[in-house]
Amino acid sequence: MKLQIRDILKTKNIIYLNDQINIENLKFFTGKLIYFKKNKTKGIINIYHGKTNNKFAISDNKIDVVTSIYDLMNIYGNQIHTTCLGIAEDEFGLIMSFGKKKSRYSLINSTFYFNNLSMYYKYDNALSLGLYKSEIQKQFFVMLNILSSQTSKPVVYLWEYYSYPKFLSSIEAKELGIIDTIIG
Repeated sequence: MKLQIRDILKTKNIIYLNDQINIENLKFFTGKLIYFKKNKTKGIINIYHGKTNNKFAISDNKIDVVTSIYDLMNIYGNQIHTTCLGIAEDEFGLIMSFGKKKSRYSLINSTFYFNNLSMYYKYDNALSLGLYKSEIQKQFFVMLNILSSQTSKPVVYLWEYYSYPKFLSSIEAKELGIIDTIIG
């Protein structure tokens, strides 16, 4: 019998999120959590993300997907640990902050890149995104409120901080409260 990577990840309670935030990944994520719950998985559920390329996809449902993942992770509470293995861009940077406090990890050479958080608020070209500007502003503040609850930083501080694109090292992400521990 040939052992496949997905079987290994399943036995180790690992959910690996790939490069896109979309409905398909939400279905995958939800399915994995349901599998773990149905099989009465005990212990830690590890969520890994490690983007290696830099392709960007505009999606008008990213915020819905991110908030759904946030809600699902809150159901599992203390069982969820997150680890950044490469580049955590935009929404993935938020998702890495969703794990249990003191259980949010990053490799020393990982990068957190927040570009499109500021896009949700700044750009007037909302029609090309399929959303109205007020909806984009709401999405930006939803994301900031979630990040505020995870990092214990005030929304006003985060609003000013993320008004422009940011590259963060693992050390800076730790100082900001996105992760707790740097590996390596």
